Amino acid sequence: MLKQKVDDPIADLSQALGTMATGVKQMTEAWRRLLIEDDAARADAAVRVVRSVSASVDDALAEVERQLADARLRLDPERDQAARAVEAIKREKDAVELKQSDAQVAAPPMARGF
Repeated sequence: MLKQKVDDPIADLSQALGTMATGVKQMTEAWRRLLIEDDAARADAAVRVVRSVSASVDDALAEVERQLADARLRLDPERDQAARAVEAIKREKDAVELKQSDAQVAAPPMARGF
């Protein structure tokens, strides 16, 4: 006796729901991977932006510090005058040492202690 297949709507529905559930799980996993990758890319981009802004702030701060130092020098004539005096003293000292060195070279060997 041949058994005739009887349509079982509950079994068909259960199988369809299982297939759908598998599809939903696969789609959910695919979306999850995309979102994680997207979030990681966004985080990397945010880090790059913060680093760039930080570098720009550092550059701007260095420029402000240079301008402040220049302004202090211009506004402090005593310091500027003292620096020029120190330079003049150094030049004068170097000139005296050079003259003494030239005089020793030009002196006869007996005068140089030879």
